[in-house]
Amino acid sequence: MFRFILALCYSIAFSSFATDTKVYRWVTEDGRVIFSDQPAPGAKPIDLTAKVQNVTESIKTTPLPVQPEPSLGKSIQLTFLGIEDQATVRNATGQLTVTAYIDIQIGITQKLQLWLDGNVTGKPQSSMQFHLTNIDRGEHTLQLKLINTIGDVLSQSKVITFFMHRPSQKSP
Repeated sequence: MFRFILALCYSIAFSSFATDTKVYRWVTEDGRVIFSDQPAPGAKPIDLTAKVQNVTESIKTTPLPVQPEPSLGKSIQLTFLGIEDQATVRNATGQLTVTAYIDIQIGITQKLQLWLDGNVTGKPQSSMQFHLTNIDRGEHTLQLKLINTIGDVLSQSKVITFFMHRPSQKSP
């Protein structure tokens, strides 16, 4: 109860300070709006006692043009750059960077997904480069898929096969 009375006393005592404080608003030459408790040339005081809802002015904008999704009937070229079918990749740590090529511009609603040995390698992405790590020795397959935001496959590349050449873990 003591804390409540103390808080009530403080709020009554300091409420007069809040009403005496003035806030000024002005716009600079470069269009910035400034609020301060110190007046500046051209500054106008703001009435802080007014009960106003926070309302913002709507700004007219023009919508971005939406690139239509490619139809499944349209032939989209989706291929790999830098790695060919039946290629041998020599890397001691099993790393491979795959670069995709697509003959259309990827829109907001389309992403690329890389498949290694029939399994998804990660989340769909807008980037054309995929970095794979710790690929085991031996034969592997790669495929690219162009998908939309709900997961429909819009186009896919041919499946290519490559061979990862890594030194053996066994000691002689």
